[in-house]
Amino acid sequence: MTAEHILREVQASISEDLRVMDEILGTVGSEIAGVLGQEGGELVAATGKRLRSTLMLLCAGMGQSRNGVAPTAAAMAELVHLATLIHDDSIDDSTLRRGRPTAHVTWNHKVATMLGDMLYSRAFELLTELGDMRLLRVMAHATHVMAQGELEEFLLRGTLPLEDTYLRVVHAKTAAFFGACCRTGAILGGVPIAHQHSLARFGESLGTAFQVVDDILDYTAEEEQIGKGMGTDLRDGIMTLPLIAALSRAGKDRHSLLAMVKGVEEDASLVEGIVASVVRHGGIEYARGVALRLCDEARALLAWLPPSSSSHFLDLLAQYVVQRER
Repeated sequence: MTAEHILREVQASISEDLRVMDEILGTVGSEIAGVLGQEGGELVAATGKRLRSTLMLLCAGMGQSRNGVAPTAAAMAELVHLATLIHDDSIDDSTLRRGRPTAHVTWNHKVATMLGDMLYSRAFELLTELGDMRLLRVMAHATHVMAQGELEEFLLRGTLPLEDTYLRVVHAKTAAFFGACCRTGAILGGVPIAHQHSLARFGESLGTAFQVVDDILDYTAEEEQIGKGMGTDLRDGIMTLPLIAALSRAGKDRHSLLAMVKGVEEDASLVEGIVASVVRHGGIEYARGVALRLCDEARALLAWLPPSSSSHFLDLLAQYVVQRER
């Protein structure tokens, strides 16, 4: 079964909740369209894989007290995620996201910043409607950690981090929010505290694996697969695990590889040579091994939870994360 088939099967199991979530997002899109026109509304509607909301809804399904508000929380997660993407694209000056022009290209950097802020504030407005302080604490902490991770990654641009540093940044900027989505869903579903912790750790391991795979795709995928150009992180001076691993194994080629990396911001034609060198020195293979290990850790956590259809689909989702090609 392909990765895309897996994701479709998983999301079919929560199709009604996703439909309600999409209606909520449609309302927010209409609000944005009232300010920025049709393109603004379409930006909110283009929610991508809906992976974080899917995690949240599946974790809610692990409990016995579903109360109909999980789709609202799931919409909140999608809006937070979209806000971070808009801000990231503006900071990185990226021109494409999911095959569409980014917000700052469609309008300008100032509008993109304010749009991201609007989406963040609307997301937390939705969350307050649920009236549960536990959810606010979880998500407020996660978004704070995420912002710290993004800042640290920005400050590391142009430097070669250690693998431990890379993984710490990945945990902050990506995995912490995955974990928070799982914990939020578990709280909404009335899952016992001990199982909430396990689901949060599952989300964190899965989120780290997801980001490692994303970083692999920056070296291996074509633009039509990932909706942005290959080597985007390289050109932005961000050195991720495939390159970190390749440089540690490059031997006598290390100096020439580093020279290309330092020059790529000025000469984008160097990307192809860097990618070839990273592949040749085993950087892709090593990073994929790390992603698979993290996925196995996530799936092992599910073994401690009561078997259910939701845990089955969470396990499938973990398989999707490491198999995906976009």
